[in-house]
Amino acid sequence: MLKIKIYLFLLITSVTYSQDGWVNFVDESEINIKITKDTKSFKINDLDFVSTWDSKMTPNEKYGYLGGIKNLKIFYKDKQIDEKVNLPDNIGLGYVLMRFYDYNFDGFLDFTVQVGCGGRCYSNYYLYDEKLKKFVYQKDWNIRIQKVNKSKKFILSQSDGMEDNSELFRVEKYKLIKLKRK
Repeated sequence: MLKIKIYLFLLITSVTYSQDGWVNFVDESEINIKITKDTKSFKINDLDFVSTWDSKMTPNEKYGYLGGIKNLKIFYKDKQIDEKVNLPDNIGLGYVLMRFYDYNFDGFLDFTVQVGCGGRCYSNYYLYDEKLKKFVYQKDWNIRIQKVNKSKKFILSQSDGMEDNSELFRVEKYKLIKLKRK
């Protein structure tokens, strides 16, 4: 009986959010880059990234130390526009996973840095601020994205497990405005 209820819930949710411009986020063109100790530089669109790895960034009981990106310089047209420091591999995978996408639908590429995985993985969001000309960490963006509606600038967060606790947000510049789900 529980399986039938879950199936019906998933079917109804899928139909509801497949209309009016909703798309599954996994079907979007998010660019994934794994930065390791061997990654010196990489390019995404018009941005060049230069990374410096620190193999002993964070003490860890199990592994001795966990590494991470000690320094990440970001260039646009050969001019440095930003620099991020101390982006650790908190999970102990031997790499830092960065994802690139226009998360706030403003036409500029943004990025996330994966910071933890238990049953679910979470990331810190860095959105490009056109006025500041740099990527700004967004503390309030503590979400996992399930679906997006770019034309309405809506994000539906991923549910936790079998419970339907996903949340609907409207993106306004760099803020997530929580909306009531129908």
